[in-house]
Parts: sequence; structure tokens; C-alpha cells
Amino acid sequence: MYINFNHVLSLNLWSTVGSVNNALEVAQFGIAVVIILEYSFFIWDLKNTTSTQPVETAITTYKRSPQCQAVQKAVKNAIKDRNALRDIFQTNLEKTFVQIVLDNLLSKDNIKAV
Repeated sequence: MYINFNHVLSLNLWSTVGSVNNALEVAQFGIAVVIILEYSFFIWDLKNTTSTQPVETAITTYKRSPQCQAVQKAVKNAIKDRNALRDIFQTNLEKTFVQIVLDNLLSKDNIKAV
């Protein structure tokens, strides 16, 4: 199965996930993208499709989920008052960000095969 990632990346829905004006928003958006893509890959595999519908579904599901707010809060707590990307990488927050992703993956229980 071939998925056209140019179509995935060009979806207008990505702008609804968040903005990237500062380090906090970059981290929140990046973590959200990882969670969304993990969920959408599961849908792609289950439904055996090459459309962008799984990403659209994943974005909508994420935005409506409690994980969306939990990610924002967890990243804000991890970064605290830092507002520069270099600070994020100088303080080894990568492991914290990975844990935030793992703690906030979307449930696959409601996905049904077509």
C-alpha cells in the first residue's frame, strides 16, 4: 500500500491542531503530530486505504479528546518559563516529550474495520 504523504502534509486541518509561534507551541504541536500520525497509521493499516481520511479522522479525534488538553498542560509544565528552542534541547526534555506522547496516545478501541 502506498500513501501519498504530500497529500497528508497539505491537509488544511493541520493548522487547526496548533500554531508554532514559540518554543511551547512548537513542542505542543510536535507532540500532537506524533500522536495523530500514530493513530492514523493504525487506521490506514486497519482499513487498508491510501486516502488522507485516516489523518483527517485522527486530527478530529485528537482535538476532541482529553489528550489534547493533557498534552498542552504537560508540555507547559515541562517547559515552565523557557521560551527558546535551544533551552528545550539543552535541558534534555526529549525524554519527557517522548513520555508525554506515550502517556497520551489515542485509544484504538473505537476503530472498526471497514
